[in-house]
Amino acid sequence: MSLPNGLVEAINNARQGYLTHPDKTITPLYRYKIYLSFFNKDLQNIYLTRGYLDILTAKKVLPIWKQLWADKDWLQILEESDYPQSLLKLAKGILYENYPLNIAKDEYEKYFRGKFNKENSPQAYVDNYYARFCANLILNDKELPEKLINLAEGYLNEGIEPRTAREELSKVENLISATEGWGNLPQDQIDAYYARNTAIDTLNFVVNGVLNLRITEKTKDWVPYDATEAAAAAVSGVTFEPHKKGGLEERMEFWEWWLTEAIPQAWELAEKDF
Repeated sequence: MSLPNGLVEAINNARQGYLTHPDKTITPLYRYKIYLSFFNKDLQNIYLTRGYLDILTAKKVLPIWKQLWADKDWLQILEESDYPQSLLKLAKGILYENYPLNIAKDEYEKYFRGKFNKENSPQAYVDNYYARFCANLILNDKELPEKLINLAEGYLNEGIEPRTAREELSKVENLISATEGWGNLPQDQIDAYYARNTAIDTLNFVVNGVLNLRITEKTKDWVPYDATEAAAAAVSGVTFEPHKKGGLEERMEFWEWWLTEAIPQAWELAEKDF
């Protein structure tokens, strides 16, 4: 299937942009122009094409997450830690039973203060350990990204109720927000973190469908719920930090796949659905 001339031009401009960029990346402005070039007939075509593109992108980096936990089981990791059965039960409640996080934190604080006998410890100290506990949950739920991708795909194909997708997204975002401020991770976990974020951004876009049709000063630097930025970081690291050797080559390879394979495939899928 041939692509419209405007989209082909946007793709060529984006390629020239990343080839000349010192970090070999496609900047938000070039990506935004590609998204706007998805317009065909009406706005629904932009939404469908972008949605399918994000799903393809999330699937592309999913192996990075799976590789990290290929030989690990999150529950086993928790069981081998110093968490007691009460916290293991709490962990499963948060992940699988929609246990309210505000109540979960209260229970965690009771455990923490009881175990460490730190009635007088600063709240920030308790918060740090709770954030660490939540970080362990979110990093060790190895099925999470694939579950989010399947939700996005089901939502886009109208096979999943909007309420179901929104509830799952809200639960994940709340849990992630609880991990803020905790510690540094080794590089393989950072890569996996961005692969997971790709799935979250994908579901976020599909559920919320945010796309401003005007290029503004803000959109030159940021695209709402842009799964591709997280995916590029998963593959080759963020552009503002040093990464493993070969990061630039890996980033260029990713962007070339995105331009030449993912976009045409997403366009074709959207045209079939439209």
